[in-house]
Amino acid sequence: MKSNFRARIYPTGSSEGIAVDLDLDGEVLVASDGVSTASWPMSSLRLNLGGCAEDRVVVHCPSGDTLISTDMKILGAFANCPKLKVQVDSTRGKHTAATFRRRLGTTGMLMLWWGLPLTILGLPFLVIAIALCAHFLNPDADSTQSTVTATAGEQQKQQPQEAAAPAENADAEELNQYNEAVVTHIEKYFHRPKRSDSLKARARFTIKPDGKVSSFSFTQSSGNKAFDLAAKNAVLNHQPLPAPPDPTRPVEFDYDF
Repeated sequence: MKSNFRARIYPTGSSEGIAVDLDLDGEVLVASDGVSTASWPMSSLRLNLGGCAEDRVVVHCPSGDTLISTDMKILGAFANCPKLKVQVDSTRGKHTAATFRRRLGTTGMLMLWWGLPLTILGLPFLVIAIALCAHFLNPDADSTQSTVTATAGEQQKQQPQEAAAPAENADAEELNQYNEAVVTHIEKYFHRPKRSDSLKARARFTIKPDGKVSSFSFTQSSGNKAFDLAAKNAVLNHQPLPAPPDPTRPVEFDYDF
């Protein structure tokens, strides 16, 4: 199928165009000004957009000449060449985007690029503003509801706390008495080696419900073997220790020697 279009050719290095007729026949592009002709393989062409409004098809020829046509239908003729299909699709896409921008105008583009994001970002502030307005317009409702809720909540919390206070005090007192009994037991059997007044060690161990000890380990060694051995013997060689207050649960105990 043969297609004819009008265009202007700009020879290499020239800024003056010459009006020509373009014939797109098969795989060859032919340009003629009525006096002379030039032809190029279609697959060797490069397509682009031109003009300040990007409304012109620019064809770069391998000879260095440039063809410019204002008839965008010429892209349909170029599309018949499989090797130009990608370039045709890209040029059409650019032309569509340029047409959209031109029709939308500068103001529309600013609103599209800046107005929409600002609107989305401003929605949370709008919701907060509406909530504040509702609060100031009807403050009594929030105040009454808060008072009723607080009163009911205080009554519910006060009763369990009053009931739990004596039990907690009793548990704390029993635990203190147990700790004192364990310390007294260990001090009775811990014999500090001579010239070890400045030494200190810390041990952790588990006291089972029957008073037996397990998992004995130093969390801080004194650095003196005799001192650490005396501390360990004071616990492990003089079992059982006082039994924990709760016969169902062992006690984790830390002791400073």
